[in-house]
Amino acid sequence: MKIHFMMMMHDNTPSGGRKIIYSYANYLAAKGNDVKITFIADAPYHRRRFNKLAEIKHIINYVHVKSKQKRVTWYPLSNKITLETALVLKDAVKNNGSEKIIFTDFSFPISYQEHIGNLTDNMFYFIQHDEAVYARESIVRDAWKLNIKKIVVASWLKNEIEKYSDQVYLVKNYTEVEKFYLTTPFSKRGKVVSMIYHTLPAKGTSDGLQAMKVIKEKIPDTTMILFGTPDRPKELPDDYVYYKCADSDLLRESVYNQSRVFIMPSLKEGWGLVATEAMACGAALVSTYNGGVDDFAINRETALLSEPKDYQALAKNTIELLDSPALNKKIAGNGRLEVNKLLFQNSALNFEKILKEGPAIEGIELDGN
Repeated sequence: MKIHFMMMMHDNTPSGGRKIIYSYANYLAAKGNDVKITFIADAPYHRRRFNKLAEIKHIINYVHVKSKQKRVTWYPLSNKITLETALVLKDAVKNNGSEKIIFTDFSFPISYQEHIGNLTDNMFYFIQHDEAVYARESIVRDAWKLNIKKIVVASWLKNEIEKYSDQVYLVKNYTEVEKFYLTTPFSKRGKVVSMIYHTLPAKGTSDGLQAMKVIKEKIPDTTMILFGTPDRPKELPDDYVYYKCADSDLLRESVYNQSRVFIMPSLKEGWGLVATEAMACGAALVSTYNGGVDDFAINRETALLSEPKDYQALAKNTIELLDSPALNKKIAGNGRLEVNKLLFQNSALNFEKILKEGPAIEGIELDGN
């Protein structure tokens, strides 16, 4: 197959969503498919606010970063994959012929439908989150309604999008068990709590920091570890550890395998890759009911869960685990077993099968077995 992933231009920093796309691209290239990724500066559509200003902004940005789009240094992309750039979506789809086109942003299928032509059977819309967390909800819902096959990564997304479309295929995300695994037994771990720092409001970072403050007040000898792509945030207390752009080895050894608890305070989460990574390394998950964790987090069995925006509940659940090593160990052990069931090979096979032929019955989940 000729397979063409279309992505927004990247900034060459770690991203869970981009990692999933790159991993499938690598897999498909290794299977002998002709794989291409085009990084696109702009996909204009009628309902976007300030279209002319946005167009100018994208052109300027494209000129400045075009040369940097031909390399990805933080993820080992296969050299069998062709990398290209395009100013607008229309340039990327010229002469697409028999390619399987995978749109990875809501603006792409909307822009195609409005400016290029009808969406076709060889096109797919890969959805990793409710993109309304950073775009206008009405426009994202319009994208969900389009006549295009939609591949989603989580059960809650499938359930939501099926309200608007019957062309929804679930391919659950996976745990990178070859990168994230137990190296430090529970008995060797101190009172360490970790969390990702993210600037997107939907990630609930401010709630997580509030929870950490409460935990510190109750258990002062707790070590707090955070990681993210920005420079060290100024609001972090001096005794909090922070890692910028940590690679998988550093995350595995210096964050996850040191932690007794990993906090995920998101208001809405597409899946929660860092949660599964931490759980695979033996940290107990304390999370909100954010949707994304539904496929692997069962309250008081594989995680402790609470309502979004309730930092006091996050703190209470974390303190309960730190004060009860037996419960902490049980939740961590159950969680590790649960996420280790989510195998890349199953997800990749399912993804490939949908590109080739699609499930016989629309909307079903494939199990990869």
